[in-house]
Amino acid sequence: MIIIVAERGIGFPNGTAPTSRVTGYARGLKAAGAEVLVLCLGTSEPSPPEAAVNTDVSGVVHGIPFEYTCGATIRSTDFWRRRWSRVRGLVGAARRIRRQRSAGPVEAVFLYSKSSLDAAVLHFVSRRVGAVYIVELCELPFHTLRGVLLGKARRSVYNRTFFRWFDAAIVISDRLREHAAAFGRPGIALLKAPVIVDTDEFRPLPQAVDSPPKITYCGLLNQEKDGVATLMRAFGRLVADLPHVRLRLIGDTYHGTRIPEFRAIAERLGIADKVSFVGTVPRSEVPRLLAQASVLVLARPRSPQADAGMPTKVAEYLASGVPTVLTRTGEIGAFLENGVSAYLVPPDDVPALATALRHVLLHSAEAANVGRGGREVAVQSFDYRAVGARVAAFIADLGARA
Repeated sequence: MIIIVAERGIGFPNGTAPTSRVTGYARGLKAAGAEVLVLCLGTSEPSPPEAAVNTDVSGVVHGIPFEYTCGATIRSTDFWRRRWSRVRGLVGAARRIRRQRSAGPVEAVFLYSKSSLDAAVLHFVSRRVGAVYIVELCELPFHTLRGVLLGKARRSVYNRTFFRWFDAAIVISDRLREHAAAFGRPGIALLKAPVIVDTDEFRPLPQAVDSPPKITYCGLLNQEKDGVATLMRAFGRLVADLPHVRLRLIGDTYHGTRIPEFRAIAERLGIADKVSFVGTVPRSEVPRLLAQASVLVLARPRSPQADAGMPTKVAEYLASGVPTVLTRTGEIGAFLENGVSAYLVPPDDVPALATALRHVLLHSAEAANVGRGGREVAVQSFDYRAVGARVAAFIADLGARA
């Protein structure tokens, strides 16, 4: 049995990119022949309950059992109840792992969390049940901490303590491999696992393409991480000579909304009548909406987070078979070739992004071939079965060495 433990805030089976990654690992390991159990340490759904996308505290999805060890999916509005939920989640996970050990061997405890408390408690538990202890790392931890001196001090203390708990780390990029090697215990085992996608779910649907042509972004509505304002400025450069094209923005924020803020940007740019804000949609709707696009785009700016990672949405874009325009950040250039499997532009370069988008819209036959090339990369490198097979072999090797 391999037990995947997800930090509070990560829902299962429904959620955003972290949920997709946990689900990808779980399904990939199961496809490779492993027994898998997913434990969620804390609540994932904000109040009111009517807005919840996860309501069952336990169940089975895709043949994978899961459990919210805190006993609830809805976040309480009471401060002390939230503190109790935190304690209950950790204690419940420890007990659940011990119970599982009584039923049979636990090969690995696989932690998806940045919490030092989670890491310490589950280190103790993994030792008690004789399991290999693995951490997942898909972004630089606490890279956004504010304050020069205090932020650096907190990051330094965190890095020099957190990674020492683990036998192994699964990382999403070479940059994070270097980070884990630098701060992990001597001899820590490392595996690079890229973004994960279900290429059967995100598949080409050519008949679904709408008219007029649509440039589409799907994800959190922000500039800091995903460059939505940069995309809007690039789109503004197109409308003079391509007035029939529309920009569709799918998604919003985790809490509240930023749509009014970005609608104001559209008004200042004079493109308000050509931009549609779809807002947050159910996960099941995303593949269809991506397939309706003429071109999918991610204008991620350069940042420490971007340099060290690769967004899950990139794999979903590519799997859809729609031609994709991406900024060349992090691991993107390691898997994709410009003009072959995607169109790559420098980050923070509005004119270059506008030129690439215009090229795709004016050269549809070439763009379709590039979309097919991107789909091939997704199937070969990012499909959950391919990634799961590599992770399963890595865990088996760790167990043999232990």
